[in-house]
Amino acid sequence: MDNVDRPLQALSFEAMRDAIPVNCYRRSTVMGILFLCIAYALYGVTTYLLYTAESLWALIAFAIIRGLTIGPTFIVGHDACHEALTPSARWNRVLGQIALLPSWHSFTAWRFRHNFIHHRHTQVLELDDGYPPADAAQFRRMTFLQQLRYRLSRTIPFTGLLYFPEWLESHFLPSATRRKEYKIAGRYFALDYALVIVWMVLEFALFAGLFSGLGLIAESNFHPVVMLFFGIVVTQFFWHWEMGFVTFLHHFHPDVAWYREFEAPSAAERQLISTVHVKFPAGFNWGLFNILEHTAHHISPQIPLYQLANAQAALKKAYPEHVTQEKFSLVTVCKTFATCKCWDPIGKRWVGYTQ
Repeated sequence: MDNVDRPLQALSFEAMRDAIPVNCYRRSTVMGILFLCIAYALYGVTTYLLYTAESLWALIAFAIIRGLTIGPTFIVGHDACHEALTPSARWNRVLGQIALLPSWHSFTAWRFRHNFIHHRHTQVLELDDGYPPADAAQFRRMTFLQQLRYRLSRTIPFTGLLYFPEWLESHFLPSATRRKEYKIAGRYFALDYALVIVWMVLEFALFAGLFSGLGLIAESNFHPVVMLFFGIVVTQFFWHWEMGFVTFLHHFHPDVAWYREFEAPSAAERQLISTVHVKFPAGFNWGLFNILEHTAHHISPQIPLYQLANAQAALKKAYPEHVTQEKFSLVTVCKTFATCKCWDPIGKRWVGYTQ
């Protein structure tokens, strides 16, 4: 486990950010709006194709593709939550909330969970809510259903089970602590939450045939129950699968450690070493708006998505021995999922469910 055992240099955010060219920090309102338009165009076209599908196979295909096109809209919203999409806080909020609607996310709820928890406590077992691994003893203490979900979530077909409970808790079943955080946000959270509910109602109304029943649009070629299943259930399944799959690869790797709070290295060291750069073919990378250039994003979340590739290249050049990089292939992905089951915090190694 190279990154677990290698000696760590004294690293700082200042030094790492200085290694990134200044132009990588430049943000543009025009670029932010452009990327939002591109993402919504992809999502809108697939929604239209799904609604007008004439065969069951087309319906299945477009439901899957529609779920995957939610990813780019979410990434634009994710950038806006970090104040990275544009130089304007107001534009970031407006564009961010619009971008997060297809994924049924509140701008405020996501920002609290992601910016203030995951980015501050990356790879810290007790604090990071980005799917921290259980140790073998914790796994044995789980109920049967908890163990089943844990096992399934760490398989490629059902990796959406990693994120779905997190989304459900943060948006609809918040803990007492989370409710206090939302209360601080006040009217902003209430507005964001209301927008999400309205969007969800409109989606259900579209696929249930309400708009066609009112004569506003043509009828779909399938029964409303079928349309609801594919337009809502299948679409959301593949969106959550995409979210779980990509984010798992960002922070889980056979050579990447998780840490107990009292022994964790500095935040700067953790962000550089523990955030995996998965090298996909260029087309896939652009299709996911450069979110796979993830080390650079964690070193400086204010770098906009349209500058991340250059920033990642600069970091790799400056810290070649520290950036964890993996070329995407089915073999490497299967190895990651097969290895990263439970984490032994004492031995600092990945172990199976029964060890």
